[in-house]
Amino acid sequence: MAGGTLTQADFDKMLASSSAFAALQASQAALQNNQKADEATISRIAAFGHAPGAAEDGRNALNYDQHTRITLQAVTYGSCSDMGQLIGHSTPDTLNATVENFRQCVINGAQYEYGAVVETGAIAQPFAIWFVGANCTGNMIEFEDDGGYNRQVLQDGVVFKSPIDASILMVNAGQGGQSMTAQSNFDGGSCNNATETHTGYAVSANDVSTTGVPSSVPANFIL
Repeated sequence: MAGGTLTQADFDKMLASSSAFAALQASQAALQNNQKADEATISRIAAFGHAPGAAEDGRNALNYDQHTRITLQAVTYGSCSDMGQLIGHSTPDTLNATVENFRQCVINGAQYEYGAVVETGAIAQPFAIWFVGANCTGNMIEFEDDGGYNRQVLQDGVVFKSPIDASILMVNAGQGGQSMTAQSNFDGGSCNNATETHTGYAVSANDVSTTGVPSSVPANFIL
């Protein structure tokens, strides 16, 4: 100090040596880190489905009046903790989309895709499904594109609802498409006998532990 005047350099030195100032800096740094983490989480919320246990009325179950009863919904996602990543809609106009499409977590190297009907939470069904036998009997087949799924989706693994009996089915991931012949198909609400040969994939019953896709999702879980 010169002539009793505190210079900026002297002030900065005194401030830097203050334990209270050091604690304030540490606290501020922690707050900034928490804010960054929160912002990252918020940025991902719009792309993900809800986790099981969300309150039926949409409120956070951890933040409610102790006198208000909130019933929690239980949903089994197999090996996954939630609905997975939102990857698309049934129409370009997202506000009028009837189905939202999700990609589940990684299980044994695969990420299964599925659609959920916005209004009901039901698993979406393909346009058609084929059978190796006549009159919609025998093993089931999904052909590329014709049923609504392209080659990439079918090879990556997809889950859907049977248009016949509402059972939940899957095309197991890792299948290489091969030439298959079907003798019938279920399309437009009825069974049709017709012989077709295309690139196809075997269909089997959904295994939740393999796909992470449940048999249905509560409608209010869907974004």
